[in-house]
Amino acid sequence: MQVLVSYDEPATTRETVGRLVDAGMNHIVLSLPRPCPRGVTRWPADEIIAGRH
Repeated sequence: MQVLVSYDEPATTRETVGRLVDAGMNHIVLSLPRPCPRGVTRWPADEIIAGRH
């Protein structure tokens, strides 16, 4: 499953990922829209994945 990341509303993306995981998805690709902000490579792990716990 591919999920488009929202830089402005990471909580929305986090919620979507949470619902997919709860539904049994085990492979989720976070798609980063362009232009990518500086330092974005670590941001999804910190804001979307770790923020879920």
